[in-house]
Amino acid sequence: MKTRRIILLVVLLVVLLTIVSGLVVAGRRRAAQDNSIPTFATAVEGVQIISAQVVPGLAAPELSDLEVQVSNSTDKGIKFLVLSNGTGGHGSGDDVVVLAPHGMFTMRYPVANLQQGKPLVVSAVVWEDGTTAGYPLQAQHAKKAVDAFAAKEGGRQ
Repeated sequence: MKTRRIILLVVLLVVLLTIVSGLVVAGRRRAAQDNSIPTFATAVEGVQIISAQVVPGLAAPELSDLEVQVSNSTDKGIKFLVLSNGTGGHGSGDDVVVLAPHGMFTMRYPVANLQQGKPLVVSAVVWEDGTTAGYPLQAQHAKKAVDAFAAKEGGRQ
C-alpha cells in the first residue's frame, strides 16, 4: 500500500515536471519570436524599407528597438515618414527634409509595438512640397506633425 502511494507520487511528480518544462520551453520560444524581424511592405511608391536589425532601445536599453533603414528612390525629399505594423505606428521627421531624394534614412521602431505576423510598412510620408502619400489617415497625422514642427520652430525652411 505504501509502495503504491510512493509510485503514484513519483508518477505525479514526473507529469508535473513535464508540464512545467513544456511551459518554460514554450515561453522561451515566444520570447525568441518577439525579437523576430517582420516582413517589409510599402504604401508609398518609391519609398521602401531596405533592412532592419534588432538593437538595444535608446530610452531603455533592456527593451529592444528595430533599427530600420529606409530608401527614397524618388526625386522628392521627405519631411516626415511613418512606419506601421498592424494597428500601431511610429513616425519620424521634422519641418525640414529628413530623407533626401535618392537617399537613405535610419529610424527606430520599438520591438514591443510589433504585432507578430504583420509586415512593417512604410505607411505614409510628407513630401518636401507639403503633399502627402500613403494611407490617408496616417498621412493626415504626419502632415499635422510637420505643421506643428513648423509652427513651433517658426518655419525653418
